Parts: sequence; structure tokens; C-alpha cells
Amino acid sequence: MKLGARIVKTGIAVILAYYVCDWLHLDPPLLVVVAAVLTTQPSIYLSFRQLIDQLQGNTIGAVLAVASVWALGNEPIVIGLTVMVVIMINLFLKLESTIVLSVVTVMAVMGQPDSALERFLLVMIGILLAILVNAAFLPPNPERQLREQMDALHKRVLFLLRNGADQAFSAKSFGDEKANLAKELTRAEELYRTFKDERTFMRKQRRRKAEKLVVYRHMLQVVRHELEIIPVVRRSTRDGAAKQVMQIMNALTHYHESILMKFDGKIKPRQPADKRIRAAEELDALAASLRTEWTAGTSPEALRLLDALCVEWARRLRRLDALVSGYAARTARQQSRVRAAGR
Repeated sequence: MKLGARIVKTGIAVILAYYVCDWLHLDPPLLVVVAAVLTTQPSIYLSFRQLIDQLQGNTIGAVLAVASVWALGNEPIVIGLTVMVVIMINLFLKLESTIVLSVVTVMAVMGQPDSALERFLLVMIGILLAILVNAAFLPPNPERQLREQMDALHKRVLFLLRNGADQAFSAKSFGDEKANLAKELTRAEELYRTFKDERTFMRKQRRRKAEKLVVYRHMLQVVRHELEIIPVVRRSTRDGAAKQVMQIMNALTHYHESILMKFDGKIKPRQPADKRIRAAEELDALAASLRTEWTAGTSPEALRLLDALCVEWARRLRRLDALVSGYAARTARQQSRVRAAGR
């Protein structure tokens, strides 16, 4: 298991929570610890947004808890009914992320109503500690995390596409690898949403980020489509078309890799128009020849499905290529202007 920055920061927030409670003579420190753990987020912006949500949710919990104790007492049935009301209000206000901590606040306040304000402050101290630790220690970089996740995901998906026709893979290992890739893709999509939610204040940076988001979104769409192709590739090889299938797999995965290298700045952002046209024509010709060969025989269902998926795959790659080429060309021009200004 990987020891990530978020785990380390959660541990630091817990340590600080105990020290702050000891320094301010606050009790019990458990409330601060629980609040700090629940509020530690994968990005600074999400932590601040969580602060606003938690402030609302915990205020609702504390106010209703005090009102319930004053009007009805703090019998177990009253506490249970108050918790239900707090959950419903949070859901109505779309504050789902605050429900757990709001319930904790209700339990803490109603358990000792004479210390209601102190216990509410304990929860808020825990939230503030989590935000400060998140900003001060190893501040998260969602874009870098997304790039690293995407790089690892691309390597594994393209490897499986190239070698999916190899029957040396056992059915179990093949299925396990595909399931793991699906989980990694879900993780990449979560990082994409986190990066998208991060606030950018400078106008030029906002425009640059918008361009990156478009490219990353199409990358994720292409990978998801490739995951749909992988099991079809394996089924197609059982129909005696392994050689033909691997030809088209090698052509399309090579095309995908060239796009990724272009995005990383390892090859020129724009190829000559005649070269791009020739590459597209060769890809279309290969697909057409394989389609003719498949339909000339029995053309099993798996091959027809693979044909349709590959046509869509090629279309998505061309779209991604156009986006990456434009982005890389603009990046190269900006770098040239910066170097010129430096001289």
C-alpha cells in the first residue's frame, strides 16, 4: 500500500489537534481529531469549500441540538429524532458532505448541553487545522497527479491492446488486469474533476487550463473506449484472425503513442500536412483491407464488433491528435516568445 501525502497530512492534523486541545485546555480532543480527519481534502480549494459547507452544516447541527435540549430534553429518542432532522436539512440544502460531522456535533452538544459552544468550537478548530495543514504541508498538485496517473494508465492499456491477442495470458490474469485498469481509470477521472474544480485567478492561466482540460477529457474518453476494445480483441483472436487483429492494434496503438509524445513535447507539434494525410490514408487502407478480408469469410460477430470499435477508435484518435497538435503548437510559440524576451 502506498503512503500518500493525504495520509501523512491527516496524521499531522491529528497530532496538531491533540496539541491545540492541550494548549487551550479543551476537552474532549476526539472532536477536533474527527473534524480534522473528515475535512482533509485532495486539494486546497476543496478544503476551503469544505470549510464553508462544514460551517453551515455544523451550525445547523449545533442550533438544532441546543433547541432540542431546551424544548424536549436529551433523552435518547430526542437525540435520534434530532439527528434525523439534521440529516434531512443537510440533504435538502445539498450539504451531503457535512452530514457525518453534523451528526457528530449533535451528539456532542446534546450529550453535554452546558458545553454546547465549546464543543461547536472544537469541531471548527479541527476543520481549520485540516485546511492549514493541507495548505502548508505538501500542497496538492492535481494536474501533476493526473499526468502521472494518465501516463501509467496509457502504458498499461496500450500494452494490453498489443498483447491481448496473445493466448499466453490466462483468462484470470487477463480479467484481473482489465478490472484493475478500470479502477485506475476511475481514479484518473476523479483527479480530472479535482483539477477542474481548482480555482485559477489569472486570466491567461484560466485560458491555458481550459485548453488542458479539453485535451485531458478527450484522453480519458479514448482510454475508456480502448478498455471496451480489449476483451473484444481477445475474443477475435479465437476466430483465427490473430495476425490481422494485431496489425490494426499495432497501427492504432502506435498512433496513440505518437500523440502522447507530441503532448509531452518529445516530437514536433505539427507534422507536414502531406505526412498527416498519408498516415491517415494508410490507417484507413489497413482497416478497409482487414474489413474486406473478414467479410470475405464467415466474419464472426466478434470481428464485426471489433471493426466498428476500431473505426470509432481511429476517429477519436484523430480528434485527440488535432487537439494536442493545436495545444503543443501554442505552447511552442509561447516558449519561443519567452526565450526571445529573455535575450
